Amino acid sequence: MVLTPENYARVSQALRDAHADKVKYKSQHIAHLNTELTKYQKRLEKLYEDHLDGLVDDEFYKRKVSEYKALRDSIKNKLNATDKADDAFYLTIDNMLRLSQKAPSLLLRSEMEYARRLINFVLQNLTLKDRKLRWEYKKPFDILAKTAKSSNWQGHVESNHDLRFWRPLY
Repeated sequence: MVLTPENYARVSQALRDAHADKVKYKSQHIAHLNTELTKYQKRLEKLYEDHLDGLVDDEFYKRKVSEYKALRDSIKNKLNATDKADDAFYLTIDNMLRLSQKAPSLLLRSEMEYARRLINFVLQNLTLKDRKLRWEYKKPFDILAKTAKSSNWQGHVESNHDLRFWRPLY
């Protein structure tokens, strides 16, 4: 599996396009989560005022405070997870593209131990049968290898262009 300069350019463009869509979705997703977070924070504040004014009893107050704080914390966790997923996504894509471009030269000039680690990183289920080496690509290299053969770097075309229903791969 070798990523030629032409294929690298196509992959880079496809990734830029996907990134633009992802940024737009992430922005909308974060705005939605922040709206929900504000809603529950306001409910907690109102509940506290109602409790001070004697409009709600202690049992109801405690139950609702617990419920709203759990929802608020869940939303905060989702916001944090969104950023962590972004970091992992970009690091993985960058490493995969760099490795795909340099794999042949790295293997030819590397020490045996490094070559073994590189092969184990990309391939799995290596077998020798009838003097032929057979293997399977590990994820995500399997997708890259299939795409390299077909030269279709755009993936599938989404029939629903409404970004509210689009989900990133992370």
